[in-house]
Amino acid sequence: MSNDIPIPGQKVVGPYLNELRDQVARLLHIRHNRFPGAQPVSFTQDNVNDLLNRNFFVCEKTDGLRIMLFATYNRQEKKYESFLINRSHDFYYTKVLLPVPPEPGVKPYTKFHHGTLIDGELIVDTEPDGRQVMRYLVFDCLTCRDKVLIARPFRIRLGHFHDFVLKPLKRMASERPDLMQRIPFQIEAKQMQLSYHVKEIFAEQPMLKHKSDGLIFTSSEEPYTLGTDQNILKWKPANENTVDFLLRHNSRGEMELHLWHGGNRHEFHCLLHEHDPNKLSMLRGANGKIIECHYEPGSNPPWQFMRFRSDKNTANHYSVFEKIMQSIRDGVTQEHLESIAPSSSHKLEVPRIQPTPRPSPTTTATTDTLARSCSIPTARLDSSVPPSMSRTLSAPHPYLRIRPLALVEPPHARLFAAAPVSNCIGVAAILEPRHAGLGCAAPMGRAVTCAVWRCRACT
Repeated sequence: MSNDIPIPGQKVVGPYLNELRDQVARLLHIRHNRFPGAQPVSFTQDNVNDLLNRNFFVCEKTDGLRIMLFATYNRQEKKYESFLINRSHDFYYTKVLLPVPPEPGVKPYTKFHHGTLIDGELIVDTEPDGRQVMRYLVFDCLTCRDKVLIARPFRIRLGHFHDFVLKPLKRMASERPDLMQRIPFQIEAKQMQLSYHVKEIFAEQPMLKHKSDGLIFTSSEEPYTLGTDQNILKWKPANENTVDFLLRHNSRGEMELHLWHGGNRHEFHCLLHEHDPNKLSMLRGANGKIIECHYEPGSNPPWQFMRFRSDKNTANHYSVFEKIMQSIRDGVTQEHLESIAPSSSHKLEVPRIQPTPRPSPTTTATTDTLARSCSIPTARLDSSVPPSMSRTLSAPHPYLRIRPLALVEPPHARLFAAAPVSNCIGVAAILEPRHAGLGCAAPMGRAVTCAVWRCRACT
């Protein structure tokens, strides 16, 4: 399926290609010029314990085309540009402009993202009326307007994409549909659930408008890893696991399958036997190509050709191959994943704060949508006593970095901890207004401040 999806853009060649690759490398502070995307590892029995003890998001594994979108600014031509990057590290110029959030004194839709790199996949959905619609499903955000996010937790990275890319894009769709018509595909966030909703993901797969061949589990707290990422788990039924090999023809006319061992080195793994005349004809002219094979345990050799991988220029690394073989041997089933799902439910419970023997503070109204979604109360900081709260968030907003207890005045600041030091003195950690919309906390002294107040009777 992924090989059938055309990349909607003009392929970049010549010196500008190297310049763009260098831009991405400098942005991410890396020294190599390879495709920087994270690569999942195959799900094994050992990963069951990870689901039971750590927080993961889960989504369906789409059989689409892995693509990164890079928004930049061409200083020479003085214009905003966007490029699609495939796994072969080719760049394609595309007519995508990502608007930034509204800024005071700046005319709407005259300023767009640059220094932004997002990760996702191109798919083609077949609608009920037969129409085919291309969509770009985003599942990660590495940088946002030159701010590098790869060291931040996954849910914080997603929060940046939603707040600073997707929301302005939706606003532009309603206010300036003429600008949206330039974009050759629809841009959406890939639907994520907490891992204990895995049964719902399985139930929804038959209703998808595109092919899906498994699940992806992503740790909610880990940073983004460039290359193989042990915290992104790819689950497939054991009989559907595949390996990408480099195909080479030897001097005897045999077809050899090679695995990647780093750098430019591929090493022999086994022979490929193909008896289908049509497939054999295609393979005879494919020396040096990457091919995808599935495992047939009753065959010798056990690997059977499925399709070409024109989007790749290297085979699977031998360590990835070993992980896939372990996944096949372990054979974790759909039923097993569904059976452990309730045990992997990690509800966020906010500790109870005992009230002092004084009147409760006055609650004020707030328009903060995130607070409403979590049913978080509000409290005034100038109250004579610390806030008194007991709150359990069984379905928290997925991008909250730490657990909020209340909203505090001034509006849109968030109170993350409050406790009485004595009968007369209280202390609280407060997320300052300019950071509150991010749903996250920066290091102490930058976004989080400490507020101390005393009761009026003692002042």
